[in-house]
Amino acid sequence: MNTVIDRIKKAMSEKNITMNVLVEKTNLKRSTLYYILEDEENIKKTKIETLFAIASALDVSIDYIMYGDNIKNETNNYSMDENNMTPTEKLKMIIANQGYNINTFSKKAELPYMTVKNVLERGIENSSINTVITICKALDMTVDDLLETPGDKYSLDESNLIKKYRSLNINSKQIIQTLIELELRHLDANAQGETPIKILNTTKKELDARIKQELRNKPTEQAQYIKVYTQSAAAGYGNYLTDDESFDMVQVPSIPRGVEFGIRISGNSMKPKINHGDIVFVHRQPSVDIGDIGIFIIEGDAYCKQLLYKNDRYCLHSLNEDYKDIYFTDDTAYCVGKVIF
Repeated sequence: MNTVIDRIKKAMSEKNITMNVLVEKTNLKRSTLYYILEDEENIKKTKIETLFAIASALDVSIDYIMYGDNIKNETNNYSMDENNMTPTEKLKMIIANQGYNINTFSKKAELPYMTVKNVLERGIENSSINTVITICKALDMTVDDLLETPGDKYSLDESNLIKKYRSLNINSKQIIQTLIELELRHLDANAQGETPIKILNTTKKELDARIKQELRNKPTEQAQYIKVYTQSAAAGYGNYLTDDESFDMVQVPSIPRGVEFGIRISGNSMKPKINHGDIVFVHRQPSVDIGDIGIFIIEGDAYCKQLLYKNDRYCLHSLNEDYKDIYFTDDTAYCVGKVIF
């Protein structure tokens, strides 16, 4: 079993896990799994979070998937209190303990400065597996060393659920709490031999009643305010945008979940979806999936474009056919965030 695809398929076969089961266990789209298993090159473009989900579902290590057996590094010489650290926090400490800063470590790892900066500032879970492997090799550690610690309090799935829960408003949190309570009641009753279908029907009825009550109690939606950068991003030929730009607090009817700030658009390259003068909502993240629309900075200029992969290269694509694609490399561009509609 010499390839990543071979090892994933072998683990699926040994554990009798079908594609349907893998979809359910990983909570990934079937198309995503087929894409990964289609070509080794596709794995290089896959986020570490996705491969971690696959490894967890198959009950194998990331290092087994990436390298095969006998890869575990038994000679780590760093020491720290890792019990309550995220992988990104752990990475920062290891880099510091080995005497590097961002500049010196990027040279050591032979990675672009902005790539390392984005990983450390915005989280390793959104990084590509290739980037994570390169970082781990430069630090003489395995991927599992970085992602898993003996004292991990939460799994990756649990951490993601906590993050999503914290983004909910108080009414939504109460609904989730009610659902958990009812599901625990269902499991307890089922364990005692009560008829599952009866418990399920009762659970649904009670949950529906609680949701209706919460909606009745929910106050009328008030207009909300969002931070909007005064310097626009271009849906055209590029405008300058930096983190220290000034901003205004702009009133909007509602803000989609996960949005952190807004950017006013200049230009017509994203018509008809986005028009000149529109405010787009942005979730800050270091990368987006192919086909997503995001905010990107290339050589100091900010663009609102769709990310595509054409002719074996990444490019920023305009929905307006009057504008040409902008091709780029990792060392000339970085992602500010994803546009949320």
